[in-house]
Amino acid sequence: MGVLVRYLLTHGGDVEVLVVDHGSTDETLAVARAAGARVIESKKAGRAAQMNLGAELAMGEVLYFLHADTIPPKNFASAIRERLAQGCCAGSFCLRFDDPHWSFWWGHFISCLPFTIMRFGDQTLFVERNVFRSIGGFRDDMLVFEDQEIFVRLRVRGCICVVHHEVITSSRKFREVGIMRLHGVYMILVALYALGASQSLLVQIYKRLIKIKESSGTPAIVNPTSLTGASSFSRYAQVAQGATLKLPEAPLDDEQVTGSFGGN
Repeated sequence: MGVLVRYLLTHGGDVEVLVVDHGSTDETLAVARAAGARVIESKKAGRAAQMNLGAELAMGEVLYFLHADTIPPKNFASAIRERLAQGCCAGSFCLRFDDPHWSFWWGHFISCLPFTIMRFGDQTLFVERNVFRSIGGFRDDMLVFEDQEIFVRLRVRGCICVVHHEVITSSRKFREVGIMRLHGVYMILVALYALGASQSLLVQIYKRLIKIKESSGTPAIVNPTSLTGASSFSRYAQVAQGATLKLPEAPLDDEQVTGSFGGN
């Protein structure tokens, strides 16, 4: 968490970073606060509720939602500003994992396609604050796929885009579960979600199929912490390589991070 907060503050310009917490008991909040983040206590659990709270309290005019185990390019802020200036009101980036396995390259290719069904939180989401408010933010009644569902509503606005530069995300969960196994699980869940399966059923299936054992005191990860940034940005450069910048491990899902940037 501290690595990502410092990275965003260093390379984001006038960025504000908020960490929204619900009952965590580890040292994540202290680490985030020491790194320069603003820490917010949420009375409501759940990624969507915590990201909505972070967006509500952020000072910037553009919101940026980013998982805590994902690193954007150093000039991510200017990349987003550029797309906003071109008429885009919301969008995401292409995704690359910090692992050379061939299946991740296929995932990278798919993440760059302009299809709504392929948009997920790992690819990050930037959205103008007024647009986010007008669609009601994330649906906090959803336990999973809230990051995919919001892209569907944003698509209706007709101004969503894909930035063809890469964010790098950790492959830790794939390594722990098994790369092809986890790909298969996600495909099943996406198919069931598209067919209208209930949230409770999706969660049950997820928990049955994905069993990440605890080791050396590190808790199993069910949902990666999300990082929300509120601000406006623009021009994307090449991302820092995973070998050069150590990716932070995703903390518990008790915290959601929100960043805020200036509007121009």
